[in-house]
Amino acid sequence: MKILIGCMLVFLFFTGCGDDGGDPSQPVTVRLYSEPALDGLVTSDGRIDTTAAVVRIGDDASDNILRAILSFNVSSIPAGSTINSATLQVYQTNGSSGASYGASNLDDVYVDCISFTTFSAQLYEPTSVVTANFATLSTNFVPNSWQSVNATTCLKDELDQRKTGRLQFKLYHHIEKDNDLTEDSDAWVMGDAVTNRPCLVVTYTRP
Repeated sequence: MKILIGCMLVFLFFTGCGDDGGDPSQPVTVRLYSEPALDGLVTSDGRIDTTAAVVRIGDDASDNILRAILSFNVSSIPAGSTINSATLQVYQTNGSSGASYGASNLDDVYVDCISFTTFSAQLYEPTSVVTANFATLSTNFVPNSWQSVNATTCLKDELDQRKTGRLQFKLYHHIEKDNDLTEDSDAWVMGDAVTNRPCLVVTYTRP
């Protein structure tokens, strides 16, 4: 009996318990979610909201511009890893007002890669932009659907150059306002939601 237990312990020692480190040559895929305290709404008239589960982008009835901010903590990715892919996924709800899409209205939804430490009204200003309009998230209103863009280059730049530990984005319509004093907007899920939270899917190979 003692010999059997001893063999079992030796087996456990060599095979490992819990995190065995895995094969470092094999890619790892992680899903990172936007942080509720650092995502939400910013507007051209200085309003912010980091607590809403859903925010609208476009313009309001006073033609104030509405933009959404997302923030992902990427510090868990080991330094020196090779980034194979990074995909930003954002859920569009069935909420809309007016006519937010179309070249004669507010057109497509664009994505900027930005950088910030504090969520404030200053995020509306372009000084936070790292890479402007690196991708188009949506070209038309598709209620209750996931929209995604390739964010691989943005993540590589963050890990190799800025090294802040966060990858952050700004969502907005191309034209942003049409001066018709009518709300034209569409709704997107934020990190405060229970389901369908914004997600960054990253596949990397460890150093």
